[in-house]
Amino acid sequence: MPVAAWKALQQRMAVPLEWKLQLGFAAALTILVGLALATLGISRETARSAGWVAHTLDVQGGLARTAGTISEVESGALGFVITGDTAFLTLYRSHRPLVAAAAQEVRHLMVDNPAMQRRLDSLDTMLRIQQSRFEEMVNVRLSSGAVAAGHFADQDRGRTMMSRIDRTIAGMEADENGLLASRLAAIHARTQAVLLAASIGALLAFAAVAVAAIMTRTELAERRRAEARFRTVVESAPSGMVMIDPGGTIRLVNREIERLFNYSRDELLGKPFQILVPERLPAAGPEGEAVTPSRARGSGPVRDLLGVRKDGVEVAVEIGISPLHATDGSFILASVIDITERKKAENELRRSNEELERFAYVASHDLQEPLRTVGNYVELLAKRYRGKLDEDGDEFIGFAHDGARRMQQMIKDLLAVSRIGGQDVPLVPTDTDAILVKALGHLKLAIEESGGVVSHAALPTLPGDPSQLEHLFLNLVTNALKFRRTGTPRVSISAERQGAEWLFRVTDNGIGIGPENFDRIFVIFQRLHSREKYAGTGMGLAVARKIVERHGGRIWVESEPGVGTTFLFTLPAVKEGELMSPPSTWTEPAVRPEIARQL
Repeated sequence: MPVAAWKALQQRMAVPLEWKLQLGFAAALTILVGLALATLGISRETARSAGWVAHTLDVQGGLARTAGTISEVESGALGFVITGDTAFLTLYRSHRPLVAAAAQEVRHLMVDNPAMQRRLDSLDTMLRIQQSRFEEMVNVRLSSGAVAAGHFADQDRGRTMMSRIDRTIAGMEADENGLLASRLAAIHARTQAVLLAASIGALLAFAAVAVAAIMTRTELAERRRAEARFRTVVESAPSGMVMIDPGGTIRLVNREIERLFNYSRDELLGKPFQILVPERLPAAGPEGEAVTPSRARGSGPVRDLLGVRKDGVEVAVEIGISPLHATDGSFILASVIDITERKKAENELRRSNEELERFAYVASHDLQEPLRTVGNYVELLAKRYRGKLDEDGDEFIGFAHDGARRMQQMIKDLLAVSRIGGQDVPLVPTDTDAILVKALGHLKLAIEESGGVVSHAALPTLPGDPSQLEHLFLNLVTNALKFRRTGTPRVSISAERQGAEWLFRVTDNGIGIGPENFDRIFVIFQRLHSREKYAGTGMGLAVARKIVERHGGRIWVESEPGVGTTFLFTLPAVKEGELMSPPSTWTEPAVRPEIARQL
Protein backbone atom coordinates (compact mmCIF):
# COMPACT_ATOMS: atom_id res chain seq x y z
CA MET A 1 0.00 0.00 0.00
CA PRO A 2 1.40 3.41 -0.92
CA VAL A 3 2.51 5.58 1.96
CA ALA A 4 0.06 8.31 1.10
CA ALA A 5 -2.89 5.87 1.16
CA TRP A 6 -1.76 4.43 4.56
CA LYS A 7 -1.59 7.89 6.09
CA ALA A 8 -5.04 8.72 4.78
CA LEU A 9 -6.45 5.54 6.38
CA GLN A 10 -4.84 6.41 9.74
CA GLN A 11 -6.39 9.85 9.69
CA ARG A 12 -9.87 8.42 9.02
CA MET A 13 -9.53 5.84 11.93
CA ALA A 14 -8.02 8.28 14.50
CA VAL A 15 -10.15 8.80 17.68
CA PRO A 16 -10.65 12.43 18.58
CA LEU A 17 -9.00 13.62 21.81
CA GLU A 18 -12.39 14.51 23.29
CA TRP A 19 -13.58 10.93 22.77
CA LYS A 20 -10.42 9.61 24.42
CA LEU A 21 -11.01 11.82 27.44
CA GLN A 22 -14.63 10.72 27.60
CA LEU A 23 -13.66 7.05 27.33
CA GLY A 24 -10.99 7.48 30.01
CA PHE A 25 -13.44 9.30 32.31
CA ALA A 26 -16.04 6.61 31.71
CA ALA A 27 -13.51 3.88 32.52
CA ALA A 28 -12.35 5.71 35.64
CA LEU A 29 -15.94 6.35 36.70
CA THR A 30 -16.78 2.65 36.22
CA ILE A 31 -13.80 1.62 38.37
CA LEU A 32 -14.67 4.16 41.06
CA VAL A 33 -18.31 3.03 41.12
CA GLY A 34 -17.14 -0.56 41.56
CA LEU A 35 -14.76 0.48 44.34
CA ALA A 36 -17.55 2.48 46.00
CA LEU A 37 -19.87 -0.52 46.02
CA ALA A 38 -17.15 -2.76 47.42
CA THR A 39 -16.30 -0.22 50.12
CA LEU A 40 -19.93 0.10 51.12
CA GLY A 41 -20.25 -3.67 51.47
CA ILE A 42 -17.07 -3.86 53.54
CA SER A 43 -18.29 -1.06 55.80
CA ARG A 44 -21.58 -2.83 56.40
CA GLU A 45 -19.73 -6.05 57.25
CA THR A 46 -17.52 -4.05 59.63
CA ALA A 47 -20.61 -2.67 61.35
CA ARG A 48 -22.04 -6.16 61.72
CA SER A 49 -18.72 -7.42 63.09
CA ALA A 50 -18.70 -4.59 65.64
CA GLY A 51 -22.14 -5.73 66.76
CA TRP A 52 -20.84 -9.28 67.18
CA VAL A 53 -17.86 -7.97 69.16
CA ALA A 54 -20.32 -6.29 71.54
CA HIS A 55 -22.27 -9.54 71.78
CA THR A 56 -19.07 -11.50 72.54
CA LEU A 57 -18.10 -9.05 75.29
CA ASP A 58 -21.58 -9.42 76.80
CA VAL A 59 -21.16 -13.22 76.80
CA GLN A 60 -17.72 -12.91 78.43
CA GLY A 61 -19.20 -10.64 81.07
CA GLY A 62 -21.98 -13.15 81.75
CA LEU A 63 -19.49 -16.02 82.08
CA ALA A 64 -17.33 -13.91 84.39
CA ARG A 65 -20.35 -13.10 86.55
CA THR A 66 -21.35 -16.78 86.65
CA ALA A 67 -17.84 -17.82 87.71
CA GLY A 68 -17.60 -15.00 90.24
CA THR A 69 -21.05 -15.73 91.74
CA ILE A 70 -20.46 -19.47 92.22
CA SER A 71 -17.03 -18.59 93.66
CA GLU A 72 -18.71 -16.24 96.16
CA VAL A 73 -21.22 -18.98 97.02
CA GLU A 74 -18.35 -21.42 97.60
CA SER A 75 -16.44 -18.89 99.71
CA GLY A 76 -19.52 -18.18 101.81
CA ALA A 77 -20.36 -21.86 102.33
CA LEU A 78 -16.82 -22.99 103.15
CA GLY A 79 -16.17 -19.90 105.25
CA PHE A 80 -19.27 -20.57 107.34
CA VAL A 81 -18.46 -24.27 107.71
CA ILE A 82 -14.88 -23.57 108.78
CA THR A 83 -15.37 -20.50 110.99
CA GLY A 84 -19.04 -20.47 111.92
CA ASP A 85 -19.06 -16.75 111.12
CA THR A 86 -22.60 -15.72 110.07
CA ALA A 87 -21.12 -13.09 107.73
CA PHE A 88 -20.07 -15.95 105.47
CA LEU A 89 -23.57 -17.44 105.76
CA THR A 90 -25.03 -14.09 104.69
CA LEU A 91 -22.60 -13.98 101.75
CA TYR A 92 -23.63 -17.52 100.78
CA ARG A 93 -27.37 -16.89 100.96
CA SER A 94 -27.21 -13.53 99.16
CA HIS A 95 -25.25 -14.90 96.20
CA ARG A 96 -26.87 -18.33 95.92
CA PRO A 97 -29.95 -17.11 93.93
CA LEU A 98 -27.66 -15.09 91.63
CA VAL A 99 -25.97 -18.19 90.18
CA ALA A 100 -28.99 -19.33 88.18
CA ALA A 101 -29.69 -15.76 87.03
CA ALA A 102 -26.13 -15.33 85.75
CA ALA A 103 -26.23 -18.67 83.94
CA GLN A 104 -29.64 -17.82 82.43
CA GLU A 105 -28.24 -14.50 81.20
CA VAL A 106 -25.46 -16.38 79.37
CA ARG A 107 -27.99 -18.86 77.96
CA HIS A 108 -30.10 -16.00 76.60
CA LEU A 109 -27.05 -14.44 74.93
CA MET A 110 -26.07 -17.79 73.36
CA VAL A 111 -29.56 -18.72 72.12
CA ASP A 112 -28.22 -18.88 68.54
CA ASN A 113 -25.36 -21.26 69.41
CA PRO A 114 -26.54 -24.90 69.78
CA ALA A 115 -23.08 -26.14 70.78
CA MET A 116 -22.83 -23.62 73.62
CA GLN A 117 -26.44 -24.41 74.64
CA ARG A 118 -25.42 -28.04 75.14
CA ARG A 119 -22.43 -26.99 77.25
CA LEU A 120 -24.72 -24.69 79.25
CA ASP A 121 -27.06 -27.64 79.89
CA SER A 122 -24.09 -29.51 81.35
CA LEU A 123 -23.00 -26.42 83.31
CA ASP A 124 -26.53 -25.93 84.72
CA THR A 125 -26.54 -29.53 85.92
CA MET A 126 -23.14 -29.13 87.58
CA LEU A 127 -24.20 -25.83 89.20
CA ARG A 128 -27.35 -27.42 90.62
CA ILE A 129 -25.39 -30.37 91.99
CA GLN A 130 -22.72 -28.11 93.50
CA GLN A 131 -25.25 -25.74 95.06
CA SER A 132 -27.09 -28.72 96.51
CA ARG A 133 -23.75 -29.86 97.92
CA PHE A 134 -23.16 -26.43 99.49
CA GLU A 135 -26.69 -26.39 100.94
CA GLU A 136 -26.17 -29.82 102.51
CA MET A 137 -22.84 -28.68 103.94
CA VAL A 138 -24.35 -25.52 105.45
CA ASN A 139 -27.31 -27.47 106.87
CA VAL A 140 -24.93 -30.00 108.45
CA ARG A 141 -22.99 -27.10 110.00
CA LEU A 142 -26.20 -25.57 111.34
CA SER A 143 -27.64 -28.82 112.64
CA SER A 144 -24.64 -30.92 113.68
CA GLY A 145 -21.79 -28.50 114.31
CA ALA A 146 -18.32 -27.85 112.94
CA VAL A 147 -16.88 -31.39 113.26
CA ALA A 148 -19.63 -33.06 111.27
CA ALA A 149 -19.57 -30.29 108.68
CA GLY A 150 -15.80 -30.58 108.45
CA HIS A 151 -16.05 -34.31 107.75
CA PHE A 152 -18.72 -33.58 105.16
CA ALA A 153 -16.63 -30.84 103.54
CA ASP A 154 -13.54 -33.09 103.40
CA GLN A 155 -15.31 -35.37 100.95
CA ASP A 156 -13.95 -34.83 97.45
CA ARG A 157 -17.19 -34.60 95.49
CA GLY A 158 -17.55 -30.86 95.92
CA ARG A 159 -13.95 -30.11 94.97
CA THR A 160 -14.16 -32.30 91.91
CA MET A 161 -17.43 -30.70 90.81
CA MET A 162 -16.04 -27.18 91.34
CA SER A 163 -13.03 -28.15 89.23
CA ARG A 164 -15.37 -29.36 86.48
CA ILE A 165 -17.39 -26.13 86.70
CA ASP A 166 -14.20 -24.05 86.50
CA ARG A 167 -12.94 -26.07 83.52
CA THR A 168 -16.31 -25.78 81.74
CA ILE A 169 -16.51 -22.01 82.23
CA ALA A 170 -12.83 -21.62 81.30
CA GLY A 171 -13.42 -23.60 78.10
CA MET A 172 -16.42 -21.44 77.19
CA GLU A 173 -14.41 -18.29 77.95
CA ALA A 174 -11.58 -19.57 75.76
CA ASP A 175 -14.02 -20.16 72.89
CA GLU A 176 -15.44 -16.67 73.31
CA ASN A 177 -11.94 -15.19 73.43
CA GLY A 178 -11.22 -16.95 70.15
CA LEU A 179 -14.42 -15.52 68.66
CA LEU A 180 -13.52 -12.05 69.94
CA ALA A 181 -10.04 -12.25 68.42
CA SER A 182 -11.36 -13.46 65.07
CA ARG A 183 -14.03 -10.75 64.99
CA LEU A 184 -11.57 -8.02 65.87
CA ALA A 185 -9.28 -9.41 63.18
CA ALA A 186 -12.18 -9.29 60.73
CA ILE A 187 -12.80 -5.63 61.60
CA HIS A 188 -9.11 -4.94 61.09
CA ALA A 189 -9.05 -6.76 57.74
CA ARG A 190 -12.11 -4.92 56.49
CA THR A 191 -10.68 -1.60 57.64
CA GLN A 192 -7.55 -2.37 55.65
CA ALA A 193 -9.73 -3.16 52.65
CA VAL A 194 -11.46 0.20 53.02
CA LEU A 195 -8.08 1.94 53.09
CA LEU A 196 -6.99 0.07 49.96
CA ALA A 197 -10.14 1.11 48.17
CA ALA A 198 -9.53 4.73 49.19
CA SER A 199 -5.96 4.58 47.86
CA ILE A 200 -7.06 3.25 44.49
CA GLY A 201 -9.78 5.86 44.33
CA ALA A 202 -7.25 8.62 45.03
CA LEU A 203 -5.04 7.41 42.15
CA LEU A 204 -7.99 7.48 39.76
CA ALA A 205 -9.41 10.73 41.12
CA PHE A 206 -7.60 12.78 38.43
CA ALA A 207 -10.15 11.36 35.90
CA ALA A 208 -13.21 12.06 38.02
CA VAL A 209 -12.46 14.60 40.74
CA ALA A 210 -16.05 15.17 41.69
CA VAL A 211 -16.86 11.46 41.95
CA ALA A 212 -13.64 10.84 43.96
CA ALA A 213 -14.60 13.60 46.41
CA ILE A 214 -18.02 12.06 46.96
CA MET A 215 -16.51 8.59 47.46
CA THR A 216 -13.96 9.96 49.95
CA ARG A 217 -16.66 11.66 51.98
CA THR A 218 -18.68 8.45 51.96
CA GLU A 219 -15.69 6.40 53.07
CA LEU A 220 -14.84 8.79 55.91
CA ALA A 221 -18.43 8.79 57.06
CA GLU A 222 -18.46 4.98 57.18
CA ARG A 223 -15.21 4.93 59.16
CA ARG A 224 -16.59 7.46 61.62
CA ARG A 225 -19.69 5.35 62.07
CA ALA A 226 -17.60 2.19 62.58
CA GLU A 227 -15.42 4.01 65.12
CA ALA A 228 -18.53 5.28 66.88
CA ARG A 229 -19.90 1.73 67.07
CA PHE A 230 -16.58 0.49 68.48
CA ARG A 231 -16.65 3.23 71.12
CA THR A 232 -20.21 2.23 71.96
CA VAL A 233 -19.12 -1.39 72.43
CA VAL A 234 -16.28 -0.33 74.75
CA GLU A 235 -18.50 2.12 76.64
CA SER A 236 -21.16 -0.49 77.33
CA ALA A 237 -18.71 -3.22 78.45
CA PRO A 238 -19.44 -4.46 82.03
CA SER A 239 -15.75 -4.26 82.98
CA GLY A 240 -13.41 -1.29 82.84
CA MET A 241 -11.86 -0.87 79.39
CA VAL A 242 -8.69 1.11 78.60
CA MET A 243 -7.07 1.51 75.18
CA ILE A 244 -3.32 2.22 75.36
CA ASP A 245 -1.11 3.41 72.51
CA PRO A 246 2.42 2.13 71.74
CA GLY A 247 3.93 4.64 74.18
CA GLY A 248 1.81 3.40 77.10
CA THR A 249 -0.49 6.44 76.96
CA ILE A 250 -4.22 6.15 77.64
CA ARG A 251 -6.27 6.94 74.52
CA LEU A 252 -9.72 5.65 75.46
CA VAL A 253 -11.55 4.75 78.69
CA ASN A 254 -15.14 3.82 79.46
CA ARG A 255 -17.55 4.78 82.23
CA GLU A 256 -16.62 1.79 84.37
CA ILE A 257 -12.99 2.99 84.56
CA GLU A 258 -14.21 6.42 85.69
CA ARG A 259 -16.35 4.80 88.39
CA LEU A 260 -13.69 2.34 89.54
CA PHE A 261 -10.81 4.82 89.84
CA ASN A 262 -12.86 8.00 90.53
CA TYR A 263 -11.14 9.93 87.72
CA SER A 264 -12.96 11.89 85.06
CA ARG A 265 -12.30 10.94 81.46
CA ASP A 266 -10.45 14.16 80.74
CA GLU A 267 -8.11 13.52 83.68
CA LEU A 268 -7.02 10.16 82.19
CA LEU A 269 -6.77 10.76 78.45
CA GLY A 270 -3.19 11.42 77.44
CA LYS A 271 -1.82 10.17 80.78
CA PRO A 272 0.42 7.08 81.18
CA PHE A 273 -1.33 3.85 82.09
CA GLN A 274 0.78 3.67 85.27
CA ILE A 275 -1.41 6.41 86.77
CA LEU A 276 -3.99 3.65 87.30
CA VAL A 277 -1.73 0.62 87.89
CA PRO A 278 1.72 1.73 89.11
CA GLU A 279 3.03 -1.83 89.10
CA ARG A 280 4.36 -2.91 85.70
CA LEU A 281 2.43 -5.61 83.93
CA PRO A 282 4.34 -8.91 83.59
CA ALA A 283 4.11 -8.46 79.83
CA ALA A 284 6.19 -5.30 80.18
CA GLY A 285 9.37 -7.31 80.73
CA PRO A 286 11.92 -7.49 83.53
CA GLU A 287 13.56 -4.18 82.67
CA GLY A 288 10.42 -2.20 83.49
CA GLU A 289 9.76 -1.08 79.93
CA ALA A 290 6.46 0.57 79.11
CA VAL A 291 3.43 -1.54 78.34
CA THR A 292 3.21 -1.74 74.55
CA PRO A 293 1.04 -3.71 72.10
CA SER A 294 4.10 -5.60 70.83
CA ARG A 295 4.53 -7.05 74.34
CA ALA A 296 0.89 -7.99 74.88
CA ARG A 297 0.42 -11.71 74.53
CA GLY A 298 -3.29 -12.09 75.32
CA SER A 299 -2.44 -15.18 77.37
CA GLY A 300 -5.13 -14.60 79.98
CA PRO A 301 -5.87 -12.29 82.90
CA VAL A 302 -3.05 -10.82 84.99
CA ARG A 303 -3.99 -11.18 88.65
CA ASP A 304 -2.65 -9.83 91.95
CA LEU A 305 -2.18 -6.28 90.72
CA LEU A 306 -2.94 -3.15 92.71
CA GLY A 307 -4.68 -0.21 91.11
CA VAL A 308 -4.64 3.23 92.72
CA ARG A 309 -7.73 5.43 92.79
CA LYS A 310 -7.60 9.20 92.53
CA ASP A 311 -7.81 9.52 96.33
CA GLY A 312 -4.78 7.22 96.73
CA VAL A 313 -6.77 4.20 97.93
CA GLU A 314 -5.43 0.91 96.54
CA VAL A 315 -7.82 -1.53 94.92
CA ALA A 316 -7.09 -5.12 93.88
CA VAL A 317 -7.64 -5.58 90.15
CA GLU A 318 -7.45 -8.26 87.51
CA ILE A 319 -6.36 -7.12 84.05
CA GLY A 320 -6.80 -8.89 80.73
CA ILE A 321 -4.74 -7.54 77.86
CA SER A 322 -5.27 -8.02 74.14
CA PRO A 323 -3.39 -6.52 71.20
CA LEU A 324 -5.54 -4.40 68.90
CA HIS A 325 -4.32 -3.42 65.45
CA ALA A 326 -5.98 -0.39 63.84
CA THR A 327 -5.25 1.62 60.73
CA ASP A 328 -3.54 4.32 62.79
CA GLY A 329 -1.30 1.93 64.71
CA SER A 330 -1.23 -0.87 67.27
CA PHE A 331 -2.84 -0.58 70.68
CA ILE A 332 -3.51 -2.61 73.82
CA LEU A 333 -7.13 -3.08 74.84
CA ALA A 334 -7.05 -3.78 78.59
CA SER A 335 -10.07 -4.93 80.58
CA VAL A 336 -9.88 -4.07 84.28
CA ILE A 337 -12.01 -5.86 86.90
CA ASP A 338 -12.23 -4.94 90.60
CA ILE A 339 -11.48 -8.10 92.61
CA THR A 340 -11.24 -6.48 96.05
CA GLU A 341 -14.06 -8.53 97.55
CA ARG A 342 -12.75 -11.70 95.98
CA LYS A 343 -9.29 -11.09 97.44
CA LYS A 344 -10.79 -10.43 100.88
CA ALA A 345 -12.65 -13.73 100.72
CA GLU A 346 -9.52 -15.55 99.52
CA ASN A 347 -7.41 -14.04 102.32
CA GLU A 348 -10.02 -14.95 104.91
CA LEU A 349 -10.22 -18.49 103.61
CA ARG A 350 -6.41 -18.73 103.62
CA ARG A 351 -6.31 -17.50 107.21
CA SER A 352 -8.95 -20.03 108.20
CA ASN A 353 -6.99 -22.82 106.53
CA GLU A 354 -3.83 -21.79 108.39
CA GLU A 355 -5.72 -21.81 111.68
CA LEU A 356 -7.13 -25.22 110.83
CA GLU A 357 -3.63 -26.55 110.11
CA ARG A 358 -2.36 -25.20 113.42
CA PHE A 359 -5.33 -26.75 115.20
CA ALA A 360 -4.70 -30.13 113.54
CA TYR A 361 -1.06 -30.01 114.57
CA VAL A 362 -1.77 -29.07 118.20
CA ALA A 363 -4.67 -31.49 118.55
CA SER A 364 -2.82 -34.44 117.07
CA HIS A 365 0.31 -33.64 119.10
CA ASP A 366 -1.64 -33.49 122.39
CA LEU A 367 -3.51 -36.70 121.57
CA GLN A 368 -0.37 -38.76 121.28
CA GLU A 369 0.42 -39.07 124.99
CA PRO A 370 -3.03 -40.26 126.23
CA LEU A 371 -3.35 -42.57 123.24
CA ARG A 372 0.11 -44.00 123.94
CA THR A 373 -0.98 -44.64 127.53
CA VAL A 374 -4.15 -46.39 126.33
CA GLY A 375 -2.14 -48.50 123.90
CA ASN A 376 0.42 -49.49 126.56
CA TYR A 377 -2.24 -50.56 129.04
CA VAL A 378 -4.17 -52.48 126.40
CA GLU A 379 -0.92 -54.24 125.51
CA LEU A 380 -0.35 -55.07 129.22
CA LEU A 381 -3.88 -56.45 129.43
CA ALA A 382 -3.21 -58.60 126.38
CA LYS A 383 0.03 -59.99 127.85
CA ARG A 384 -1.34 -60.57 131.36
CA TYR A 385 -4.81 -61.91 130.64
CA ARG A 386 -4.49 -63.63 127.25
CA GLY A 387 -5.90 -67.14 127.71
CA LYS A 388 -7.34 -66.29 131.13
CA LEU A 389 -10.47 -64.73 129.68
CA ASP A 390 -12.96 -66.33 127.39
CA GLU A 391 -12.55 -66.16 123.60
CA ASP A 392 -14.63 -62.98 123.35
CA GLY A 393 -12.45 -61.24 125.95
CA ASP A 394 -9.26 -62.02 124.04
CA GLU A 395 -10.90 -60.82 120.82
CA PHE A 396 -12.09 -57.58 122.41
CA ILE A 397 -8.62 -56.82 123.74
CA GLY A 398 -7.22 -57.52 120.29
CA PHE A 399 -9.69 -55.12 118.73
CA ALA A 400 -8.78 -52.41 121.26
CA HIS A 401 -5.05 -52.90 120.73
CA ASP A 402 -5.42 -52.82 116.95
CA GLY A 403 -7.60 -49.71 117.11
CA ALA A 404 -5.11 -47.90 119.37
CA ARG A 405 -2.25 -48.83 117.05
CA ARG A 406 -4.09 -47.59 113.97
CA MET A 407 -5.08 -44.38 115.74
CA GLN A 408 -1.46 -43.76 116.71
CA GLN A 409 -0.41 -44.20 113.07
CA MET A 410 -3.16 -41.87 111.88
CA ILE A 411 -2.10 -39.20 114.38
CA LYS A 412 1.52 -39.63 113.32
CA ASP A 413 0.55 -39.16 109.67
CA LEU A 414 -1.65 -36.19 110.55
CA LEU A 415 1.28 -34.60 112.35
CA ALA A 416 3.42 -35.14 109.25
CA VAL A 417 0.86 -33.34 107.09
CA SER A 418 0.59 -30.44 109.57
CA ARG A 419 4.36 -30.05 109.78
CA ILE A 420 4.69 -29.87 106.01
CA GLY A 421 2.14 -27.07 105.83
CA GLY A 422 3.61 -25.14 108.73
CA GLN A 423 7.33 -25.45 108.10
CA ASP A 424 9.24 -22.52 106.69
CA VAL A 425 12.59 -24.24 106.17
CA PRO A 426 14.56 -22.64 103.32
CA LEU A 427 15.21 -24.74 100.25
CA VAL A 428 18.86 -25.65 99.72
CA PRO A 429 20.81 -27.32 96.89
CA THR A 430 19.73 -30.95 97.14
CA ASP A 431 21.13 -33.94 95.27
CA THR A 432 17.97 -35.95 94.65
CA ASP A 433 20.07 -38.88 93.45
CA ALA A 434 21.69 -39.18 96.90
CA ILE A 435 18.33 -38.59 98.60
CA LEU A 436 16.76 -41.48 96.65
CA VAL A 437 19.65 -43.81 97.50
CA LYS A 438 19.17 -42.95 101.18
CA ALA A 439 15.41 -43.60 100.97
CA LEU A 440 16.00 -46.97 99.26
CA GLY A 441 18.38 -47.88 102.07
CA HIS A 442 15.55 -47.42 104.57
CA LEU A 443 13.32 -49.60 102.37
CA LYS A 444 15.86 -52.41 101.94
CA LEU A 445 13.92 -54.86 104.13
CA ALA A 446 10.59 -54.08 102.43
CA ILE A 447 12.16 -54.55 98.98
CA GLU A 448 13.71 -57.88 99.99
CA GLU A 449 10.45 -59.16 101.50
CA SER A 450 8.50 -58.25 98.36
CA GLY A 451 11.20 -59.57 96.01
CA GLY A 452 11.08 -56.24 94.23
CA VAL A 453 13.46 -54.66 91.71
CA VAL A 454 14.05 -50.91 92.00
CA SER A 455 16.09 -49.04 89.39
CA HIS A 456 16.65 -45.37 88.71
CA ALA A 457 18.40 -43.03 86.31
CA ALA A 458 20.69 -40.17 87.29
CA LEU A 459 18.68 -37.54 89.16
CA PRO A 460 19.42 -33.80 89.30
CA THR A 461 20.48 -31.33 91.97
CA LEU A 462 17.78 -28.75 92.64
CA PRO A 463 16.48 -26.46 95.42
CA GLY A 464 14.70 -28.56 98.03
CA ASP A 465 14.17 -29.70 101.59
CA PRO A 466 16.25 -32.92 101.85
CA SER A 467 14.13 -34.39 104.64
CA GLN A 468 10.85 -33.82 102.84
CA LEU A 469 12.16 -35.06 99.49
CA GLU A 470 13.38 -38.25 101.19
CA HIS A 471 9.90 -38.64 102.68
CA LEU A 472 8.41 -38.11 99.19
CA PHE A 473 10.50 -40.90 97.64
CA LEU A 474 9.79 -43.19 100.61
CA ASN A 475 6.04 -42.74 100.20
CA LEU A 476 5.98 -43.25 96.42
CA VAL A 477 8.27 -46.31 96.37
CA THR A 478 6.47 -47.86 99.37
CA ASN A 479 3.16 -47.28 97.60
CA ALA A 480 4.49 -48.98 94.44
CA LEU A 481 5.72 -52.03 96.42
CA LYS A 482 2.55 -52.32 98.50
CA PHE A 483 0.02 -52.35 95.66
CA ARG A 484 1.69 -55.09 93.65
CA ARG A 485 0.38 -57.96 91.59
CA THR A 486 1.65 -61.51 91.59
CA GLY A 487 5.14 -61.79 90.19
CA THR A 488 8.16 -59.56 90.67
CA PRO A 489 7.35 -55.94 91.57
CA ARG A 490 9.36 -53.56 89.40
CA VAL A 491 9.79 -49.87 90.15
CA SER A 492 11.77 -47.33 88.09
CA ILE A 493 12.50 -43.68 88.88
CA SER A 494 13.68 -41.12 86.31
CA ALA A 495 13.76 -37.36 85.70
CA GLU A 496 14.01 -35.11 82.66
CA ARG A 497 14.46 -31.36 82.29
CA GLN A 498 11.49 -29.50 80.85
CA GLY A 499 12.18 -25.79 80.67
CA ALA A 500 12.25 -24.26 84.14
CA GLU A 501 11.38 -27.49 85.95
CA TRP A 502 12.27 -31.16 86.29
CA LEU A 503 9.67 -33.83 85.57
CA PHE A 504 10.07 -36.96 87.75
CA ARG A 505 8.43 -40.33 87.02
CA VAL A 506 7.95 -43.21 89.48
CA THR A 507 6.65 -46.16 87.46
CA ASP A 508 5.55 -49.60 88.69
CA ASN A 509 3.91 -52.73 87.29
CA GLY A 510 1.34 -53.01 90.09
CA ILE A 511 -2.43 -53.37 90.23
CA GLY A 512 -3.10 -49.94 88.70
CA ILE A 513 -5.74 -47.31 89.44
CA GLY A 514 -8.99 -46.54 87.65
CA PRO A 515 -9.26 -43.02 86.14
CA GLU A 516 -12.27 -42.22 88.33
CA ASN A 517 -9.94 -42.35 91.37
CA PHE A 518 -7.06 -40.23 90.00
CA ASP A 519 -8.03 -37.21 92.12
CA ARG A 520 -9.34 -39.14 95.11
CA ILE A 521 -6.07 -40.90 95.96
CA PHE A 522 -4.40 -37.58 96.88
CA VAL A 523 -7.08 -36.68 99.45
CA ILE A 524 -6.30 -37.23 103.12
CA PHE A 525 -7.70 -40.46 104.65
CA GLN A 526 -9.08 -41.63 101.29
CA ARG A 527 -8.59 -45.35 100.67
CA LEU A 528 -9.46 -47.48 97.64
CA HIS A 529 -9.03 -50.84 99.42
CA SER A 530 -9.84 -52.31 102.82
CA ARG A 531 -7.27 -52.29 105.64
CA GLU A 532 -7.42 -56.07 105.75
CA LYS A 533 -6.15 -56.27 102.16
CA TYR A 534 -3.69 -53.36 102.18
CA ALA A 535 -2.51 -51.80 105.44
CA GLY A 536 -2.18 -48.04 105.91
CA THR A 537 -4.06 -44.89 106.84
CA GLY A 538 -4.63 -43.37 103.42
CA MET A 539 -2.24 -40.49 104.14
CA GLY A 540 0.86 -41.32 102.09
CA LEU A 541 -0.15 -39.72 98.80
CA ALA A 542 -1.73 -36.75 100.57
CA VAL A 543 1.63 -36.13 102.25
CA ALA A 544 3.39 -36.55 98.90
CA ARG A 545 1.17 -33.93 97.30
CA LYS A 546 1.78 -31.44 100.13
CA ILE A 547 5.53 -31.92 99.83
CA VAL A 548 5.51 -31.38 96.06
CA GLU A 549 3.25 -28.32 96.31
CA ARG A 550 5.37 -26.89 99.11
CA HIS A 551 8.33 -27.05 96.69
CA GLY A 552 6.34 -25.21 94.01
CA GLY A 553 5.56 -28.25 91.86
CA ARG A 554 2.55 -30.38 91.01
CA ILE A 555 1.84 -34.12 91.13
CA TRP A 556 -0.54 -36.33 89.17
CA VAL A 557 -0.98 -39.97 88.17
CA GLU A 558 -1.27 -41.97 84.96
CA SER A 559 -2.44 -45.54 85.32
CA GLU A 560 -4.25 -48.47 83.77
CA PRO A 561 -5.81 -51.15 86.01
CA GLY A 562 -3.94 -54.42 85.78
CA VAL A 563 -0.99 -52.87 83.91
CA GLY A 564 0.72 -50.47 86.28
CA THR A 565 0.93 -46.91 87.54
CA THR A 566 3.18 -43.89 86.96
CA PHE A 567 3.26 -41.06 89.46
CA LEU A 568 4.56 -37.86 87.86
CA PHE A 569 5.63 -34.74 89.73
CA THR A 570 7.51 -31.58 88.88
CA LEU A 571 10.05 -29.63 90.92
CA PRO A 572 11.47 -26.22 89.94
CA ALA A 573 14.96 -26.37 88.46
CA VAL A 574 17.91 -24.34 89.65
CA LYS A 575 17.74 -20.78 88.37
CA GLU A 576 20.71 -19.72 86.30
CA GLY A 577 23.30 -18.02 88.46
CA GLU A 578 22.05 -19.49 91.75
CA LEU A 579 23.55 -22.98 91.63
CA MET A 580 25.65 -25.02 89.26
CA SER A 581 23.41 -26.39 86.57
CA PRO A 582 23.12 -30.20 86.28
CA PRO A 583 25.25 -31.81 83.54
CA SER A 584 23.71 -31.61 80.10
CA THR A 585 23.80 -35.41 79.89
CA TRP A 586 21.06 -35.44 82.51
CA THR A 587 18.58 -33.79 80.18
CA GLU A 588 17.58 -37.18 78.80
CA PRO A 589 18.70 -39.54 81.58
CA ALA A 590 19.12 -43.24 80.95
CA VAL A 591 19.36 -46.01 83.51
CA ARG A 592 23.05 -46.39 84.32
CA PRO A 593 24.22 -49.95 85.07
CA GLU A 594 26.24 -48.87 88.11
CA ILE A 595 23.19 -47.12 89.61
CA ALA A 596 20.45 -49.62 88.74
CA ARG A 597 19.87 -51.77 91.78
CA GLN A 598 18.11 -55.01 92.57
CA LEU A 599 17.64 -55.25 96.31
